[in-house]
Amino acid sequence: MSASVVLAPKLTRIVASASSLATPIAARTWLDFIDPDEQALPALIEIPARSNWTSWLAALTPALVREAAERWLDPRALIAAMTNMQGQVAAGVSTIGQAAAAAALDGPQDAVPVMAAAYRRRRDLVVDALNTAPGILCHRPEGAFYVCPNIAGCLGKTTPGGAVLHTDQDFALALLGEQHVALVHGAAFGMSPYVRISYATDDASLTEACRRIVAFCTSLR
Repeated sequence: MSASVVLAPKLTRIVASASSLATPIAARTWLDFIDPDEQALPALIEIPARSNWTSWLAALTPALVREAAERWLDPRALIAAMTNMQGQVAAGVSTIGQAAAAAALDGPQDAVPVMAAAYRRRRDLVVDALNTAPGILCHRPEGAFYVCPNIAGCLGKTTPGGAVLHTDQDFALALLGEQHVALVHGAAFGMSPYVRISYATDDASLTEACRRIVAFCTSLR
């Protein structure tokens, strides 16, 4: 993780742009640790959300949550967005992972076309299967190792186990509990009503998982 200082001219432009779009700004700052020569704005103009947090965004500590609660009449949407963002940006690549990535880039590339073909095959397998499931619409990604099907057609229905699917998280939990298939609900990425399914595994496992997903969707009432 890294830290930097946004100087006055750039910060002013950011605030002006956010204000024109009615976009809240959340920033974690350590003003006490900024070099006096690099001081940005002693008093920033008021914007929808402005904080001088002395704690990590990743921790979502009581002080941070209290700051949001004090500045917003109903902070639940803001805190949910903060949680989504934290889940995507707080973790960095380990030193071992960095070394492995360098070796992969600098080493032989013979395996690349082989793996690319395998991923295309797995993508097509998953997309074609999911699009046979009632209530699911799955786009065919141009380049990825996962798909994000829309499950809007499954919401509002009830599973054989008695779970009512109000959200994509309900869908994911019920699928895990009743069919033992794990996927990620779209709300974790700020994308509802979608789910995310990785196809970075073997064809046999994908075929079985898709069969169970189709059976799950077919059984909804």
